[in-house]
Amino acid sequence: MRIVIATPEAVPYVKSGGLADVTGALFSQFRKMGHSVSLFLPFYGTVQKLQRPRKSLSGQKVNLGDRMYYFDVFSEKNAYFISNDYFFRRAGLYGDKAGDYPDNIERFAFFCKAMLHSIKKLDLAPDIIHSHDWQTALIPTYLSFEHSMGNIKTVFTIHNMGYQGIAPHETLQNIGIPDRYFTLDGLEYYGNINLLKAGIRFADAVSTVSPTYADEITLPHFGFGLNGILKEKGVTGILNGLDYDLWDPSSDRFLLSTFSRSNLTDRRLCKQDLCKIAGFRDRDNALIGVIGRFTTQKGHDIIASAMEKIVELRANVMILGEGDPAVERSFSVATSSFPDKIYLNTSFNDTLARKIYAGSDLFLMPSRYEPCGLAQMIAMRYGSVPVVNMTGGLADTVDDFNTGNNHGTGFVFRLGDVHSMIECLKRALCVYGNKQDWERIVLNAMAKRFRWSDSVKKYIKLFETLSGSTANAH
Repeated sequence: MRIVIATPEAVPYVKSGGLADVTGALFSQFRKMGHSVSLFLPFYGTVQKLQRPRKSLSGQKVNLGDRMYYFDVFSEKNAYFISNDYFFRRAGLYGDKAGDYPDNIERFAFFCKAMLHSIKKLDLAPDIIHSHDWQTALIPTYLSFEHSMGNIKTVFTIHNMGYQGIAPHETLQNIGIPDRYFTLDGLEYYGNINLLKAGIRFADAVSTVSPTYADEITLPHFGFGLNGILKEKGVTGILNGLDYDLWDPSSDRFLLSTFSRSNLTDRRLCKQDLCKIAGFRDRDNALIGVIGRFTTQKGHDIIASAMEKIVELRANVMILGEGDPAVERSFSVATSSFPDKIYLNTSFNDTLARKIYAGSDLFLMPSRYEPCGLAQMIAMRYGSVPVVNMTGGLADTVDDFNTGNNHGTGFVFRLGDVHSMIECLKRALCVYGNKQDWERIVLNAMAKRFRWSDSVKKYIKLFETLSGSTANAH
């Protein structure tokens, strides 16, 4: 099968968040399965890992409204980069310290149009274009009135409903879309245009990154105003995977001591290392890890407001992240009050993150909504037992521990509030106090697998359904 992946970011080339991990993994895994895969990205000034990029197309042009834009296309190993200095040679991918770039809608509309033009010029003739998030959501829309592209099917994957690409009505003419598309069945959204809605409306199929999130976003509470169209369209939930070679405690060079499921003794050295870094005195206390960008979505404000209660449970807390200034301040105040029990680091670095995964006993994720979540998968891989709110991908990946039969990989609560989280932590710490039960849940968690190969098979099955053919390698 011939597949084109369109995304605003992908590892190893450029990354600002988890989307890059997913699209990079899909690009790699589709190829491993023998399919012909091309990846399209903007050629940002921060693109990395290009060894010898070659210019595949030069002096190309597309119209957006009444303006014409020129671009080149560079490529390396089936990855194609749309180059236009005006739109993409900037300090950030989506914005700078002042906020989001005001022309982001035009930037990514240009990318979508230039990508479709390039596919045609390069004679890639894909069976499927797989686009990701609002930045590439206009691809199915442009295809709906570009009749010279053949019968290409489109799959649009939503990674987070909280980001939709909303702009004033007048932006429509700037991005070359006829005003007839400004309807309730088109791009219209409370008087504005909505690019995420465009992707949902015009793609042949819509998917998202976990089965539970696929169900949740058809409900008003999680649908961000688009639950009706999502329910009507139908959403396929395909769980993201984890790269188990990249995340492997038995070979992780950043750890003081490597360990595995069959050798947990050396994991204790990782906890000792973490306690030393944090300056914790009570090293027998359970150590709770928190990693991520501080946002209300991730529930970090819930953790911040519960710090005193957590400390009262005889637990130490190690926090790594940055984000919402109010949450940062709350964490900072708590750290000042309990310097030997709470550690805060707001300058993110991968080495410390890996040490926290490897050395913490519990990993706390009280997300209000979580499309999939990667951190809980990594935590389980490294033997840190997740404590999570039952939502989205957290519900699909963490099984609540049952002391009766020793089944389960973590601890799950069902209301995203302080009381529910604290009661769940009490339950977890009770099990932590029983050495035999604790070793069982750690072993259960470390044995859990979420393989990309399984996820990719489900995508291929979806692609086959659309193309009406069996996906043989080309």
